[in-house]
Amino acid sequence: RESWGNCLGDWTPGEEQFPTLGLGGVIAYIRSKGMTAGLWTELEVCGEQAHAYFDMPDDCFLCRGGKRVGGGERCFFNFTNRRVLEYLFGRVKALYDMGVRYLKNDYNDCIGGGADGGTVLAEMLTVNHRAAMAFYEDLQSRLPGLVIENCGSGGMRADYGTLRHFHLQSTSDQEIYWLYPAIAQGSLAAIVPEQAGIWSFPYPHLFDERGSQDALQASVGAMADGRQTAFNMITGLSGVLYLSGRIDVADEKNLALISEGMKLYKNLRAFKRGAVPFYPDGLHDIFEPNGYVVLGLYNGDRKEALLYVWRLHGENEGVRADLRRFSPISSVDVLFPRDSGAKYSSEGNVLTVSLPAPLSAVILRVKFG
Repeated sequence: RESWGNCLGDWTPGEEQFPTLGLGGVIAYIRSKGMTAGLWTELEVCGEQAHAYFDMPDDCFLCRGGKRVGGGERCFFNFTNRRVLEYLFGRVKALYDMGVRYLKNDYNDCIGGGADGGTVLAEMLTVNHRAAMAFYEDLQSRLPGLVIENCGSGGMRADYGTLRHFHLQSTSDQEIYWLYPAIAQGSLAAIVPEQAGIWSFPYPHLFDERGSQDALQASVGAMADGRQTAFNMITGLSGVLYLSGRIDVADEKNLALISEGMKLYKNLRAFKRGAVPFYPDGLHDIFEPNGYVVLGLYNGDRKEALLYVWRLHGENEGVRADLRRFSPISSVDVLFPRDSGAKYSSEGNVLTVSLPAPLSAVILRVKFG
């Protein structure tokens, strides 16, 4: 109803949003196309215009000094309260019964200095966090096949005290695509590759341009050579690929690149499950728009590595990837895209890579021994 932020916490379908099919009908249509439906949620907070905000007493919410804790138009549920657990389980169960099997569960506010209920304010934060994590575990055990992603934009709860209770972690909402490689690098220093959700948005429609057909057509015209699509796909291929963007308007060349990237992603799943990230040219500063970004993933026996190489802006000086930690290089192959134009040479297990144009990227497979 009205403002989505004000009504968080109710999690009931709005008739005005789904006037023809209803939410259940939309989910059924998605299933008829061979896909699984997911929803964005923010289960730990409640909006100030939600029915739950008025229907539940103060002990259902975290309080500090007797007042409900929150930021802006949201306050936080108290997960040590049985009524809260039963209420939220019922809301999720209703969505599950409609066919929802994926929850992108966000955490967009910070509680701050603490909450009432312990000998010190911080104690209740720990107790409540553990109770919330137990709730997510309970959802997964009682609702088979439900996948829950942690998307922690406010609290950035990407620690493994949190992530061991979730299937996936969304790493960023960044839409300026040449900034994302540095984020992928940094995220993979803290999150295992098979859990780090990294967005790929070929054919983007930026947030502040949404609804503008002129902006969309300008994007389409600028992407004819496929470089931007390949760059985006490679970013997503470094972790768990979250495919987004207006791919419905992609031309034949770009749609083929997207399809090729998706096929490669599925083929790399087994490799990534045991892969370890490394940084053969160090970490790249997100505020530095020039140069190259390089990320490596190597397998358990150190016989094979994937090198993700992105060229940003500036002069093309190439990049030197230090691979001296491994056995001698036995082969180097281009995995994606095949027509990248990448040039590479090795000397003493230092691989020099260059790409012919700014804002282009390549994945190389390097074998050792």
